[in-house]
Amino acid sequence: LNYVDQWGKKLKITSSYFFNKSDNQTLQQTNRNYLDAALAGMSYEEYKENYLTNWNHRFNFKLDYQINERSSLLFRPSLSFQNMDSNNSLQGTNKTYNIGADLLFRHRFTKPGRTLSWMLSGRMSNTDGSNRSDFTDLLYSSLEQNIPEEHSQLKNNIKKQYSFCSNLTFTEKISDELQLQLGYKLNYSDSENGQKTFVSRLDEESYEQLDENLSSIYRSDYLTQSGNVGIRYQSDRWNAMLRLETQWANLKGDLTYPQPEHHSRSYFSVLPSLMFHYVLDQTNSLQFRYRSIT
Repeated sequence: LNYVDQWGKKLKITSSYFFNKSDNQTLQQTNRNYLDAALAGMSYEEYKENYLTNWNHRFNFKLDYQINERSSLLFRPSLSFQNMDSNNSLQGTNKTYNIGADLLFRHRFTKPGRTLSWMLSGRMSNTDGSNRSDFTDLLYSSLEQNIPEEHSQLKNNIKKQYSFCSNLTFTEKISDELQLQLGYKLNYSDSENGQKTFVSRLDEESYEQLDENLSSIYRSDYLTQSGNVGIRYQSDRWNAMLRLETQWANLKGDLTYPQPEHHSRSYFSVLPSLMFHYVLDQTNSLQFRYRSIT
């Protein structure tokens, strides 16, 4: 579903909505025999029969506002939902949402070639899920009799992420072929990833035994700030850009489960980049790109 309209002389609206639903079936059989001396005589059998239903909703919106003949404002929010349900031998549910928005301001000064643009961008996503699977351990005893042990496993997963970006760019015309570009960018992201795994016997109704080997909770913060200066050259056949960027970054990580740990690192980088495009004739051209990133 799409909608496009002009509201007055200065405002243009564009929006869309998307929905789909899918049903999937998966069958999987696993047979595993251990030959290692520490696990000699042990085997593992697993059977999965999964029916998956998936719903997706996506909303997109764009608002383009012409403030005056030299300034404009562009706003683009977005929203999406996803829900997945699985049943039978592997049972679980997974819910995800993503929210984001971009705001861009652009201005042209009276002097030709002098421009200013400022972009703000934010994102937020969250995923909550849980799934249950049943499995059987077969242990051979000294009497060569199979001793089955049936278990059930429940995994609770969570993933959260927040991010913010700001980008400021200024351009200045030096001559008919040369243009100066200055920029400053800030990026920040905060993420949390966690999984707790509980096990129980099939004849038990509750999942109270925590499997620490399959459980963890980790949170990280990543902040970068960078400034750049560039020179652009443009003529009938040539289009070249040389830019130098300096970046400062700080990464922090906290493991809160199962054992508390803290990590913090700072980085400083110098990142050059080069691009040129040369037109040989009407059908052929030569292009070269070099970029360094972290």
